[in-house]
Amino acid sequence: TAICGNAPLSIRQVKKAVNFGIQSDLKTGLMQELDAYDRVYVSQDRREGVRAFNEKRQPEFKGA
Repeated sequence: TAICGNAPLSIRQVKKAVNFGIQSDLKTGLMQELDAYDRVYVSQDRREGVRAFNEKRQPEFKGA
């Protein structure tokens, strides 16, 4: 599916945030989401995604 083609690190962080968020209050869930964002923002996969977008090509995610 379309989701499976995304960066593995991003998919893991989204799943973690969703699973954590449904079991916690809003403030705690938002803190978890921010933590997930911080982890993904500095990743090599994010840089590869931006680079691929700018170069109009498919990204090659490594899961890092």
